[in-house]
Amino acid sequence: MTSFRFTEPFVRNVTTDHQKEVCEDGLCLRIYPSGRKAWFVTYRNTSGRFRRVKLGIYPAVNLKAARRLARLRRAEVAEGRDPQEERLEARIPTQTFADLAALYISDHAKPNKRTWGDDERIIKKDLLPAWGSLPAKEIRRRDVADRVQAIMKRGAPIQANRTLALIGKIFAFALEREMVELNPRVGLSLPAKEKPRSRFLDEEEIQVLWEKLDLLNPVMASIYRFLLLTGQRSNTVVNLRHDHVSGDVWTVPSVLMKSGRTHRVFLSEQALSILRDNQLLVPDSPWGFPSWRKPGAPIQNMGKSLAELQSLCGFHFTRHDLRRTCATHLARLGCPRHLLTQVLDHADKSVTSIYDRYSYDEELREWMGTWGREVERLTGVLHS
Repeated sequence: MTSFRFTEPFVRNVTTDHQKEVCEDGLCLRIYPSGRKAWFVTYRNTSGRFRRVKLGIYPAVNLKAARRLARLRRAEVAEGRDPQEERLEARIPTQTFADLAALYISDHAKPNKRTWGDDERIIKKDLLPAWGSLPAKEIRRRDVADRVQAIMKRGAPIQANRTLALIGKIFAFALEREMVELNPRVGLSLPAKEKPRSRFLDEEEIQVLWEKLDLLNPVMASIYRFLLLTGQRSNTVVNLRHDHVSGDVWTVPSVLMKSGRTHRVFLSEQALSILRDNQLLVPDSPWGFPSWRKPGAPIQNMGKSLAELQSLCGFHFTRHDLRRTCATHLARLGCPRHLLTQVLDHADKSVTSIYDRYSYDEELREWMGTWGREVERLTGVLHS
Protein backbone atom coordinates (compact mmCIF):
# COMPACT_ATOMS: atom_id res chain seq x y z
CA MET A 1 0.00 0.00 0.00
CA THR A 2 1.22 3.47 -0.89
CA SER A 3 0.78 6.34 1.63
CA PHE A 4 0.09 9.86 0.34
CA ARG A 5 -2.48 12.71 0.60
CA PHE A 6 -5.85 12.23 -1.07
CA THR A 7 -7.43 14.92 -3.19
CA GLU A 8 -11.04 14.96 -4.36
CA PRO A 9 -10.05 14.90 -8.09
CA PHE A 10 -7.81 11.88 -7.46
CA VAL A 11 -10.54 9.98 -5.65
CA ARG A 12 -13.07 10.87 -8.35
CA ASN A 13 -10.90 9.90 -11.33
CA VAL A 14 -8.72 7.02 -10.17
CA THR A 15 -9.27 3.70 -11.98
CA THR A 16 -7.50 0.35 -12.01
CA ASP A 17 -7.41 -2.90 -13.96
CA HIS A 18 -6.83 -4.91 -10.78
CA GLN A 19 -7.98 -4.40 -7.20
CA LYS A 20 -5.67 -2.11 -5.22
CA GLU A 21 -5.61 0.18 -2.18
CA VAL A 22 -4.09 3.59 -1.56
CA CYS A 23 -3.85 5.00 1.95
CA GLU A 24 -3.43 8.27 3.80
CA ASP A 25 -2.29 7.70 7.39
CA GLY A 26 -4.59 4.70 7.88
CA LEU A 27 -7.47 6.04 5.78
CA CYS A 28 -7.60 3.68 2.80
CA LEU A 29 -9.47 3.72 -0.49
CA ARG A 30 -9.97 0.32 -2.10
CA ILE A 31 -10.42 0.58 -5.86
CA TYR A 32 -12.02 -2.21 -7.89
CA PRO A 33 -11.70 -2.87 -11.64
CA SER A 34 -15.49 -2.39 -11.90
CA GLY A 35 -15.04 1.25 -10.84
CA ARG A 36 -16.45 0.70 -7.34
CA LYS A 37 -14.52 2.47 -4.54
CA ALA A 38 -14.78 1.81 -0.80
CA TRP A 39 -13.34 3.62 2.23
CA PHE A 40 -11.69 1.82 5.17
CA VAL A 41 -9.75 2.92 8.22
CA THR A 42 -7.01 0.69 9.64
CA TYR A 43 -5.69 0.58 13.21
CA ARG A 44 -4.31 -1.70 15.92
CA ASN A 45 -6.43 -2.56 18.94
CA THR A 46 -5.20 -2.71 22.55
CA SER A 47 -3.91 -6.25 21.92
CA GLY A 48 -1.82 -5.05 18.99
CA ARG A 49 -3.96 -6.83 16.40
CA PHE A 50 -4.32 -5.16 13.01
CA ARG A 51 -7.92 -4.22 12.24
CA ARG A 52 -9.87 -2.48 9.51
CA VAL A 53 -13.34 -0.94 9.55
CA LYS A 54 -15.37 -0.10 6.49
CA LEU A 55 -16.47 3.54 6.38
CA GLY A 56 -18.62 3.55 3.27
CA ILE A 57 -18.77 3.61 -0.53
CA TYR A 58 -17.59 6.56 -2.63
CA PRO A 59 -19.21 8.89 -3.73
CA ALA A 60 -21.98 8.39 -1.12
CA VAL A 61 -19.16 8.96 1.39
CA ASN A 62 -16.89 11.64 -0.09
CA LEU A 63 -13.32 12.42 0.93
CA LYS A 64 -14.31 14.96 3.59
CA ALA A 65 -16.82 12.58 5.18
CA ALA A 66 -14.35 9.70 5.07
CA ARG A 67 -11.74 11.72 6.95
CA ARG A 68 -14.32 12.71 9.57
CA LEU A 69 -15.42 9.07 10.05
CA ALA A 70 -11.79 7.96 10.27
CA ARG A 71 -11.15 10.52 13.05
CA LEU A 72 -14.18 9.22 14.98
CA ARG A 73 -12.98 5.60 14.72
CA ARG A 74 -9.46 6.60 15.85
CA ALA A 75 -10.95 8.42 18.83
CA GLU A 76 -12.77 5.22 19.82
CA VAL A 77 -9.48 3.31 19.57
CA ALA A 78 -7.77 5.91 21.77
CA GLU A 79 -10.45 5.22 24.40
CA GLY A 80 -9.47 1.54 24.41
CA ARG A 81 -12.40 0.45 22.26
CA ASP A 82 -12.28 -1.82 19.21
CA PRO A 83 -14.67 -0.48 16.52
CA GLN A 84 -14.36 -3.58 14.36
CA GLU A 85 -15.17 -5.93 17.23
CA GLU A 86 -18.09 -3.78 18.35
CA ARG A 87 -19.43 -3.73 14.81
CA LEU A 88 -19.20 -7.50 14.52
CA GLU A 89 -20.91 -8.03 17.85
CA ALA A 90 -23.71 -5.62 16.97
CA ARG A 91 -24.20 -7.24 13.58
CA ILE A 92 -24.12 -10.91 14.53
CA PRO A 93 -24.13 -11.30 18.31
CA THR A 94 -24.96 -15.02 18.25
CA GLN A 95 -23.72 -16.12 14.81
CA THR A 96 -22.68 -19.77 15.11
CA PHE A 97 -20.84 -21.74 12.48
CA ALA A 98 -24.08 -23.64 11.83
CA ASP A 99 -25.80 -20.29 11.11
CA LEU A 100 -22.98 -19.25 8.79
CA ALA A 101 -22.94 -22.58 6.96
CA ALA A 102 -26.70 -22.45 6.38
CA LEU A 103 -26.40 -18.91 5.02
CA TYR A 104 -23.52 -19.93 2.75
CA ILE A 105 -25.60 -22.77 1.28
CA SER A 106 -28.76 -20.69 0.78
CA ASP A 107 -27.22 -17.42 -0.40
CA HIS A 108 -24.11 -18.57 -2.28
CA ALA A 109 -23.85 -22.28 -3.02
CA LYS A 110 -27.39 -22.98 -4.25
CA PRO A 111 -27.62 -19.93 -6.54
CA ASN A 112 -24.10 -20.31 -7.97
CA LYS A 113 -22.92 -23.93 -7.79
CA ARG A 114 -24.34 -26.89 -9.65
CA THR A 115 -22.60 -29.14 -7.11
CA TRP A 116 -23.91 -27.33 -4.00
CA GLY A 117 -25.14 -30.68 -2.65
CA ASP A 118 -21.50 -31.80 -2.28
CA ASP A 119 -20.81 -28.74 -0.10
CA GLU A 120 -23.85 -29.49 2.04
CA ARG A 121 -22.78 -33.11 2.57
CA ILE A 122 -19.26 -32.08 3.68
CA ILE A 123 -20.70 -29.52 6.07
CA LYS A 124 -23.09 -32.02 7.64
CA LYS A 125 -20.56 -34.83 7.90
CA ASP A 126 -17.28 -33.14 8.82
CA LEU A 127 -17.94 -29.59 10.02
CA LEU A 128 -21.21 -29.29 11.91
CA PRO A 129 -20.47 -32.12 14.40
CA ALA A 130 -17.28 -30.33 15.48
CA TRP A 131 -18.13 -26.65 14.99
CA GLY A 132 -21.91 -26.33 14.72
CA SER A 133 -22.43 -24.52 18.04
CA LEU A 134 -19.18 -22.50 18.00
CA PRO A 135 -19.29 -18.77 17.25
CA ALA A 136 -18.06 -18.50 13.68
CA LYS A 137 -15.72 -15.61 14.47
CA GLU A 138 -13.92 -17.69 17.12
CA ILE A 139 -12.80 -20.44 14.75
CA ARG A 140 -9.07 -20.14 14.17
CA ARG A 141 -6.41 -21.67 11.93
CA ARG A 142 -5.55 -24.26 14.59
CA ASP A 143 -9.18 -25.46 14.61
CA VAL A 144 -9.12 -25.82 10.82
CA ALA A 145 -5.80 -27.70 10.86
CA ASP A 146 -7.11 -30.08 13.54
CA ARG A 147 -10.32 -30.75 11.60
CA VAL A 148 -8.45 -31.50 8.38
CA GLN A 149 -5.97 -33.78 10.15
CA ALA A 150 -8.85 -35.74 11.69
CA ILE A 151 -10.16 -36.43 8.19
CA MET A 152 -6.67 -37.44 7.03
CA LYS A 153 -6.35 -39.89 9.94
CA ARG A 154 -9.49 -41.74 8.92
CA GLY A 155 -7.85 -42.41 5.54
CA ALA A 156 -9.66 -39.84 3.39
CA PRO A 157 -6.96 -37.52 2.01
CA ILE A 158 -8.95 -36.23 -0.96
CA GLN A 159 -11.92 -35.51 1.30
CA ALA A 160 -9.53 -33.59 3.56
CA ASN A 161 -8.51 -31.44 0.56
CA ARG A 162 -12.13 -30.80 -0.41
CA THR A 163 -13.05 -29.91 3.17
CA LEU A 164 -10.18 -27.43 3.53
CA ALA A 165 -11.12 -25.77 0.25
CA LEU A 166 -14.76 -25.51 1.32
CA ILE A 167 -13.83 -23.98 4.69
CA GLY A 168 -11.92 -21.30 2.81
CA LYS A 169 -14.96 -20.56 0.63
CA ILE A 170 -17.35 -20.38 3.57
CA PHE A 171 -15.16 -17.93 5.48
CA ALA A 172 -14.43 -15.86 2.36
CA PHE A 173 -18.21 -15.56 1.98
CA ALA A 174 -18.47 -14.47 5.64
CA LEU A 175 -15.53 -12.07 5.40
CA GLU A 176 -17.04 -10.30 2.42
CA ARG A 177 -20.23 -9.74 4.45
CA GLU A 178 -18.28 -8.62 7.54
CA MET A 179 -19.54 -11.57 9.58
CA VAL A 180 -15.99 -12.50 10.60
CA GLU A 181 -12.71 -10.62 10.64
CA LEU A 182 -10.41 -13.29 9.24
CA ASN A 183 -10.41 -16.41 7.10
CA PRO A 184 -8.85 -19.21 9.19
CA ARG A 185 -8.09 -21.26 6.09
CA VAL A 186 -5.48 -18.73 4.90
CA GLY A 187 -1.94 -20.02 5.37
CA LEU A 188 -2.86 -23.72 5.31
CA SER A 189 -1.76 -25.92 2.41
CA LEU A 190 -3.76 -28.81 1.02
CA PRO A 191 -2.81 -31.83 3.15
CA ALA A 192 -2.69 -34.37 0.31
CA LYS A 193 -1.11 -34.37 -3.11
CA GLU A 194 -3.55 -35.27 -5.86
CA LYS A 195 -2.64 -37.02 -9.07
CA PRO A 196 -4.81 -36.83 -12.17
CA ARG A 197 -6.87 -40.03 -12.35
CA SER A 198 -5.99 -42.35 -15.18
CA ARG A 199 -8.31 -45.32 -14.49
CA PHE A 200 -10.27 -46.68 -17.42
CA LEU A 201 -11.80 -50.06 -18.15
CA ASP A 202 -9.99 -52.31 -20.57
CA GLU A 203 -11.83 -54.50 -23.08
CA GLU A 204 -12.17 -57.45 -20.69
CA GLU A 205 -13.47 -55.23 -17.89
CA ILE A 206 -16.06 -53.72 -20.23
CA GLN A 207 -17.29 -57.23 -21.00
CA VAL A 208 -17.53 -58.12 -17.30
CA LEU A 209 -19.28 -54.86 -16.44
CA TRP A 210 -21.84 -55.28 -19.19
CA GLU A 211 -22.63 -58.83 -18.07
CA LYS A 212 -22.95 -57.96 -14.36
CA LEU A 213 -25.26 -55.04 -15.12
CA ASP A 214 -27.94 -57.61 -15.90
CA LEU A 215 -28.12 -58.25 -12.14
CA LEU A 216 -29.16 -54.65 -11.34
CA ASN A 217 -32.54 -52.98 -11.70
CA PRO A 218 -33.04 -52.49 -15.48
CA VAL A 219 -33.27 -48.68 -15.35
CA MET A 220 -30.23 -48.39 -13.07
CA ALA A 221 -28.29 -50.75 -15.34
CA SER A 222 -29.25 -48.65 -18.34
CA ILE A 223 -27.65 -45.56 -16.78
CA TYR A 224 -24.26 -47.25 -16.52
CA ARG A 225 -24.50 -48.50 -20.10
CA PHE A 226 -25.49 -45.04 -21.30
CA LEU A 227 -22.57 -43.46 -19.40
CA LEU A 228 -20.18 -45.83 -21.13
CA LEU A 229 -21.71 -45.27 -24.58
CA THR A 230 -21.86 -41.46 -24.42
CA GLY A 231 -18.92 -40.44 -22.18
CA GLN A 232 -21.06 -37.82 -20.41
CA ARG A 233 -21.11 -36.95 -16.70
CA SER A 234 -23.51 -38.89 -14.49
CA ASN A 235 -25.28 -35.76 -13.23
CA THR A 236 -26.00 -34.81 -16.83
CA VAL A 237 -27.20 -38.27 -17.79
CA VAL A 238 -29.64 -38.81 -14.91
CA ASN A 239 -31.36 -35.52 -15.79
CA LEU A 240 -31.93 -36.43 -19.45
CA ARG A 241 -35.48 -35.77 -20.60
CA HIS A 242 -36.99 -37.36 -23.70
CA ASP A 243 -37.87 -33.92 -25.04
CA HIS A 244 -34.15 -33.04 -24.98
CA VAL A 245 -33.60 -35.68 -27.70
CA SER A 246 -34.41 -34.99 -31.33
CA GLY A 247 -33.47 -37.73 -33.75
CA ASP A 248 -29.98 -38.82 -32.72
CA VAL A 249 -29.06 -35.49 -31.05
CA TRP A 250 -29.38 -34.98 -27.30
CA THR A 251 -29.22 -31.25 -26.52
CA VAL A 252 -28.10 -30.81 -22.90
CA PRO A 253 -29.27 -27.51 -21.33
CA SER A 254 -26.50 -25.23 -20.13
CA VAL A 255 -27.76 -25.44 -16.53
CA LEU A 256 -26.76 -29.13 -16.44
CA MET A 257 -23.30 -28.58 -17.89
CA LYS A 258 -20.14 -27.95 -15.88
CA SER A 259 -19.00 -25.57 -18.62
CA GLY A 260 -22.20 -23.55 -18.33
CA ARG A 261 -22.91 -23.82 -22.06
CA THR A 262 -25.38 -25.91 -24.06
CA HIS A 263 -23.88 -29.20 -25.24
CA ARG A 264 -24.94 -31.44 -28.10
CA VAL A 265 -24.37 -35.18 -27.80
CA PHE A 266 -24.67 -37.46 -30.83
CA LEU A 267 -26.29 -40.73 -29.77
CA SER A 268 -25.35 -44.03 -31.35
CA GLU A 269 -28.05 -46.54 -32.22
CA GLN A 270 -27.00 -48.47 -29.13
CA ALA A 271 -27.58 -45.44 -26.87
CA LEU A 272 -30.92 -44.63 -28.53
CA SER A 273 -32.04 -48.22 -28.01
CA ILE A 274 -31.51 -47.81 -24.25
CA LEU A 275 -33.74 -44.72 -24.17
CA ARG A 276 -36.46 -46.45 -26.20
CA ASP A 277 -36.45 -49.43 -23.82
CA ASN A 278 -36.76 -47.18 -20.77
CA GLN A 279 -39.67 -45.34 -22.39
CA LEU A 280 -41.43 -48.69 -22.80
CA LEU A 281 -40.74 -49.57 -19.15
CA VAL A 282 -42.18 -46.28 -17.84
CA PRO A 283 -44.23 -44.87 -20.74
CA ASP A 284 -45.68 -41.87 -18.90
CA SER A 285 -42.37 -40.49 -17.57
CA PRO A 286 -40.68 -37.50 -19.24
CA TRP A 287 -37.32 -38.72 -17.89
CA GLY A 288 -34.90 -40.91 -19.80
CA PHE A 289 -33.94 -42.70 -16.57
CA PRO A 290 -37.07 -42.59 -14.37
CA SER A 291 -37.01 -43.48 -10.69
CA TRP A 292 -38.97 -46.57 -9.76
CA ARG A 293 -39.28 -45.33 -6.16
CA LYS A 294 -40.47 -41.76 -6.88
CA PRO A 295 -42.97 -41.62 -9.76
CA GLY A 296 -42.45 -38.57 -11.94
CA ALA A 297 -38.82 -38.06 -10.85
CA PRO A 298 -35.49 -39.15 -12.34
CA ILE A 299 -33.04 -41.49 -10.61
CA GLN A 300 -30.63 -39.49 -8.45
CA ASN A 301 -28.88 -41.67 -5.87
CA MET A 302 -26.47 -44.08 -7.54
CA GLY A 303 -24.06 -44.61 -4.65
CA LYS A 304 -25.51 -47.91 -3.44
CA SER A 305 -25.72 -49.35 -6.94
CA LEU A 306 -22.07 -48.48 -7.63
CA ALA A 307 -20.86 -50.31 -4.52
CA GLU A 308 -22.98 -53.32 -5.48
CA LEU A 309 -21.69 -53.25 -9.04
CA GLN A 310 -18.04 -53.05 -7.93
CA SER A 311 -18.60 -56.10 -5.75
CA LEU A 312 -20.23 -58.03 -8.60
CA CYS A 313 -17.47 -57.12 -11.06
CA GLY A 314 -14.60 -57.81 -8.66
CA PHE A 315 -12.77 -54.57 -9.51
CA HIS A 316 -13.01 -50.93 -8.45
CA PHE A 317 -14.09 -48.08 -10.71
CA THR A 318 -16.04 -44.84 -10.47
CA ARG A 319 -18.79 -43.44 -12.66
CA HIS A 320 -16.31 -40.87 -13.96
CA ASP A 321 -14.02 -43.74 -15.01
CA LEU A 322 -16.70 -44.75 -17.52
CA ARG A 323 -16.42 -41.28 -19.08
CA ARG A 324 -12.66 -41.74 -19.27
CA THR A 325 -13.15 -45.24 -20.70
CA CYS A 326 -15.27 -43.89 -23.54
CA ALA A 327 -12.67 -41.21 -24.38
CA THR A 328 -9.71 -43.59 -24.12
CA HIS A 329 -11.21 -46.21 -26.42
CA LEU A 330 -12.35 -43.58 -28.92
CA ALA A 331 -8.71 -42.44 -29.04
CA ARG A 332 -7.62 -46.09 -29.45
CA LEU A 333 -9.97 -46.40 -32.42
CA GLY A 334 -8.40 -43.30 -34.02
CA CYS A 335 -10.72 -40.45 -33.00
CA PRO A 336 -8.79 -37.14 -33.29
CA ARG A 337 -8.14 -35.24 -30.08
CA HIS A 338 -10.06 -32.13 -31.22
CA LEU A 339 -13.18 -34.29 -31.63
CA LEU A 340 -12.67 -35.92 -28.23
CA THR A 341 -12.63 -32.42 -26.77
CA GLN A 342 -16.08 -31.84 -28.25
CA VAL A 343 -17.44 -35.21 -27.13
CA LEU A 344 -16.43 -34.43 -23.53
CA ASP A 345 -17.33 -30.72 -23.75
CA HIS A 346 -13.86 -29.71 -22.61
CA ALA A 347 -12.75 -26.16 -23.34
CA ASP A 348 -10.29 -25.91 -26.22
CA LYS A 349 -8.16 -22.85 -25.43
CA SER A 350 -5.86 -23.09 -28.43
CA VAL A 351 -5.50 -20.13 -30.77
CA THR A 352 -6.74 -22.26 -33.67
CA SER A 353 -10.02 -23.02 -31.88
CA ILE A 354 -10.83 -19.31 -31.70
CA TYR A 355 -11.01 -19.17 -35.49
CA ASP A 356 -12.33 -22.69 -36.14
CA ARG A 357 -16.13 -22.51 -35.97
CA TYR A 358 -16.90 -25.66 -37.99
CA SER A 359 -19.32 -27.85 -35.98
CA TYR A 360 -17.91 -31.28 -36.97
CA ASP A 361 -21.42 -32.73 -36.59
CA GLU A 362 -21.02 -35.51 -39.14
CA GLU A 363 -17.59 -36.50 -37.82
CA LEU A 364 -18.89 -36.62 -34.23
CA ARG A 365 -21.95 -38.63 -35.29
CA GLU A 366 -19.69 -41.11 -37.10
CA TRP A 367 -17.29 -41.57 -34.18
CA MET A 368 -20.04 -42.05 -31.60
CA GLY A 369 -21.58 -44.63 -33.91
CA THR A 370 -18.19 -46.33 -34.20
CA TRP A 371 -17.89 -46.47 -30.41
CA GLY A 372 -21.43 -47.87 -30.06
CA ARG A 373 -20.63 -50.66 -32.49
CA GLU A 374 -17.35 -51.35 -30.70
CA VAL A 375 -19.15 -51.75 -27.38
CA GLU A 376 -21.64 -54.06 -29.05
CA ARG A 377 -18.75 -56.09 -30.53
CA LEU A 378 -17.04 -56.37 -27.13
CA THR A 379 -20.16 -57.36 -25.22
CA GLY A 380 -21.78 -59.50 -27.88
CA VAL A 381 -25.21 -57.98 -27.24
CA LEU A 382 -26.61 -54.52 -26.78
CA HIS A 383 -28.60 -55.57 -23.74
CA SER A 384 -30.36 -58.66 -22.45
